[in-house]
Amino acid sequence: IQERRRGERDALAATAAAACAPVAEPPNLPIRRQGQLLVQVVDQLYDAGRGASVALHQDGTPATSYLLYRPVLRPGDIPPPILPGEPQPPAVILATLAEGVWTRTSVTPQINNPAEGDAPELANDEGQALPGTRTAIAVDGQDMHHLAWSTPEGGVFYATDAAGSFGEAERIIGSPAFGVSIALGTGGIPWVSFYSGGSLRVAQRTAGTWTIEEIQRNAGPASDPAT
Repeated sequence: IQERRRGERDALAATAAAACAPVAEPPNLPIRRQGQLLVQVVDQLYDAGRGASVALHQDGTPATSYLLYRPVLRPGDIPPPILPGEPQPPAVILATLAEGVWTRTSVTPQINNPAEGDAPELANDEGQALPGTRTAIAVDGQDMHHLAWSTPEGGVFYATDAAGSFGEAERIIGSPAFGVSIALGTGGIPWVSFYSGGSLRVAQRTAGTWTIEEIQRNAGPASDPAT
């Protein structure tokens, strides 16, 4: 440990010396920048992006899940316009990137008249954010998407487009839940972990049935801080 710390101090000192070196005396420590972060706006019209999760397709392009809510408007604010064909809040959204364009799909049901999301477990009575709600996403070997979300109102839900499109979401547990995460096991079997009742639990889906196992009792408070 002492050797590692000594090496870290030496590297820091060399970097500081290079940064302070005069132009007439260029540093002998090679400094170069590798890689660059590219920021893209996936969604911005409503209160979008809470509870986000990201996974990669086989070709490295991203897929992200997140929550879409109605914004809390201040006096004088104008409500966002309803764009035909676009998902309406409240909703769980899947966004995928292809050829530089993001495509957004509502995983939860949508209503046409009036145009709004049909996912009351996600939001309050005004369609606004419900604290503690989260999403999670995993992508299988065929680039199909597996999503899970946890809510303090409705429990834990799962949906997939493995059959070609998203159907009705499956409710894994109906009690308040927080901090959801998802991974795919052998053969693409989804495993979903979450907090519920103060305990850490994991659910496995086989033959269309969810089996829930309690991993650790009293793993954290039975509320949002458990996340």
